[in-house]
Amino acid sequence: QFETWGLEDGWKYGDEVILMPKIVEPPFETKSDYRICAEIAARLGLEEVYTEGRTERDWIAWSLDRYRQSRFPGLPTLDEFEASNAGVYSLPVERPAVAFTDFRRDPVKHPLPTPSGKIEIFSKSLHDMSNPAEIPAVPKYIQEWESPFGPEANKYPLSAIGHHYLSRVHSTLEGVEWLEEAFPQRLFINPLDAGPRKVKNGDLVRVYNDRGAVVVPCRLTQRIMPGVVALPQGAWWTPDKNGVDRRGSVNVLSSERWTPLAFGNAQHTIMVQVEKEEAG
Repeated sequence: QFETWGLEDGWKYGDEVILMPKIVEPPFETKSDYRICAEIAARLGLEEVYTEGRTERDWIAWSLDRYRQSRFPGLPTLDEFEASNAGVYSLPVERPAVAFTDFRRDPVKHPLPTPSGKIEIFSKSLHDMSNPAEIPAVPKYIQEWESPFGPEANKYPLSAIGHHYLSRVHSTLEGVEWLEEAFPQRLFINPLDAGPRKVKNGDLVRVYNDRGAVVVPCRLTQRIMPGVVALPQGAWWTPDKNGVDRRGSVNVLSSERWTPLAFGNAQHTIMVQVEKEEAG
């Protein structure tokens, strides 16, 4: 985001460092997450404890120094990074990386980060969670609580996914007209599923299940498999007077049930029906 500093290193295991410098001041009274937390800390008398005397830019410089001491010895300083106007530093690749090379060479000296230090077929850690129905200690296929193979498919035969879209980062940048023109919110559906429903490209369709309904235009494409529809995640909930979302928020359709291991949101386990929305 343009109003604050950012730094990304590829989810801690990548070979690149990406600098995202602040280029504009926050408008009006808006503040970054860091400033909000720092001001709360100040009111609690803990500002110095929280910030350690560093600004957001100082923390970026500090982080780059830490990178330089570990995986990226050739990483430029923040001033050099900014002056280069490159934005991305790539770690020089001397030879292709092979996973678990050190472990294969000496498994005693370089154990894996598992309780046994080895590749585990049976996981005692998962076994001790005492939830074998959802978290088995030995890998196996588990049918989802909603799936094309369950009884719910008789009523809702299409499996819906909520994928990341080119026009947004989750819900950030939703509603930007230029992005909406390039990547309009719509349901992606295979022609084999659209045909029996008498749905044509661009038609308004109602996507629904027992939890809710959305009305959006559709795009017919063979790039999605039959039996599956895709509704880009991140659209802002916009209900009409009847509570039907007119923007295409996939959260209307998803369950509040979380994933058993990570307790994350599960918006790829959604069974729905699609029908043409009649005018009026």
